[in-house]
Amino acid sequence: MGGVSGNGGAKRRRLPNRRPCVTETIYVGEEGTDGTRFHVTFGFFDDGRVGEIFLNARKADSEQDRWASDAGVLVSILLQAGFRPRELAAGMGRLSGGVPATAAGAALDLAARLSEEN
Repeated sequence: MGGVSGNGGAKRRRLPNRRPCVTETIYVGEEGTDGTRFHVTFGFFDDGRVGEIFLNARKADSEQDRWASDAGVLVSILLQAGFRPRELAAGMGRLSGGVPATAAGAALDLAARLSEEN
C-alpha cells in the first residue's frame, strides 16, 4: 500500500531541520511491577513544545516494536497538526491508579511534562 496521500485538510506544522531531541526510557505496566521497557525520543519545535515522538520496544523489529513505532508516527502527526500532548494523553487507556496502559500513553504523559517545562 505504501505511504499516505493527503492529510484530510489538516495543517501540519513543519519541524525545523535541525532540532533538539531528548531520549528517555519508559516502562509500561501495572504500578508496582517492573513493566515493559521502551525507548522514546522526543523532537522539539522551536518554541520548546514536543513535535515528534519516536517510540521503540526493547527488542528491535519485534511485533511490539512495530506497534510502538507506528503509534509514534500517528502521535507525531497529531502533534504537528496542533494537538497538545496533554489532551492526547487524556484519551489514552489507563490501568489502576491512572498508570498508562500503553507505551503511547506513557510517552504522551512524558511529552506533556516536557512541553509544560518549556
